[in-house]
Amino acid sequence: MPETKKCIKCGEEYEPQYCDVVGLHILKGAGHCPKCARLVCEEEEAKDKSAKELEVREARYHGIESSGIPPKFLTESFKTFNKGWQDKALVFCQKYADSFPVDKRPKGYPSLYLWSQNSWGTGKTHLSCAIVLSIFNRWTGESRSCPWIYFVSESDLFRQIQATYSFNREQEQARDSEDDILRRLINCDLLILDDVGKERRADSRFVQRTLFGLIDGRYKLQLPIVLTANVSGDGLRRHLEDASFDRFFEQIGGKSVCMDGESYRRKK
Repeated sequence: MPETKKCIKCGEEYEPQYCDVVGLHILKGAGHCPKCARLVCEEEEAKDKSAKELEVREARYHGIESSGIPPKFLTESFKTFNKGWQDKALVFCQKYADSFPVDKRPKGYPSLYLWSQNSWGTGKTHLSCAIVLSIFNRWTGESRSCPWIYFVSESDLFRQIQATYSFNREQEQARDSEDDILRRLINCDLLILDDVGKERRADSRFVQRTLFGLIDGRYKLQLPIVLTANVSGDGLRRHLEDASFDRFFEQIGGKSVCMDGESYRRKK
């Protein structure tokens, strides 16, 4: 007469099955009948899936919160960008975000230059932040950690660096140094450098030295930059100097997106 056991979940009797592993005679299903064993397995898989989804959401939230995106733009996506307004730039930026690799380090991925000349408020910052949010939302826990992205305006970058020059000994130990700031911006997966050339500074050597270090560092690592500016290519060359401009020009493949036009802010 075949052996029977009572299922610990439903109480029904069933014929148990065993497997031999390293000399041990192990009961399959851990005391569950085949039907309940399948249900338990499905429940465990659902729990694991929920835990993974929660882990991804938390990592994505932390990534966005620490990216430096201004609070105003945390809810500004491609969907909230008015259609019929800078549509060429909108489509270009959507494709850029959709093709950005989220499952590996984006080495060799092209940089992007969004610019307007003598036109302010045309939506460059909105679109650059939308690129960031789209990339984060596309990441679903692929075989690498959450994308590492930073957003910083040129003027904020200079202020952060120059603030380190007046640190006392205690502040030097507790806060980021100039090298720490630049190392983070050089090594992140994607850097958004906003409003380049907007603020005129007396010490042009400081400006060009800082930007060269940043652009050259990312150029050598083959990591992309999304750069927005209110100057044309010629104006950007003068602001960066030739060495930085040539490296960035190579990274964008000689392509840029002009966003001249009426103020997007006033239109909204």
